[in-house]
Amino acid sequence: MSGGKPKVIGEVLERERGDLLSMLQKALKDSYDAVDRIKRETSIKLEEIEREYSTKAESAYATITSSAELEAKSEYLKLFELESERIMHDALTRIAEMPRDSHYEKILEEILGEAIGVVNADAVIVRSAEDDVELVKKVARRMSRRKDMRTKIKVSGDVVESVGGVIVSNEEGTVSYNNTFEARLSRIADGLKRAMFDRIMEA
Repeated sequence: MSGGKPKVIGEVLERERGDLLSMLQKALKDSYDAVDRIKRETSIKLEEIEREYSTKAESAYATITSSAELEAKSEYLKLFELESERIMHDALTRIAEMPRDSHYEKILEEILGEAIGVVNADAVIVRSAEDDVELVKKVARRMSRRKDMRTKIKVSGDVVESVGGVIVSNEEGTVSYNNTFEARLSRIADGLKRAMFDRIMEA
């Protein structure tokens, strides 16, 4: 899009995913550099140990190196957490500033449709941010007129504290899907954190 118009939600989230991955790569390199540096320092220490306790050198190396690697990995994971929170905060700020125009309306329709599909009920209750209620009602009316829409959509007057998006529940309230922007970004970040935790701990 041109003229400063906001990107659709898929593009916004992909950009944040890219930011997280770029940050991850840099942090991972810094972490491994720290491990290498500590290993070099360990080797110097080991020479001293070996001179005094030659029979215990191998055991000392394993102990010191293991501690150094765990410390470096722990620092990396802390950095990843802090950077993830910063990136998410920046993303939500940009989303909150998006004009509630036709482009944003298209985003809401995509998000609402996705949530309705997840809940998979004959009728659903939709809650949104206070600033989005009227726009969500408009989107819900249009979606209800579609021939392929088999779900009855009711927009609640109860609002949620969010920069945007929707929370969709079945009428009984037993099934609910949070598809606010906060929840969407959080799911992306959580998935990356789990994957990167496994990766760094296996390294």
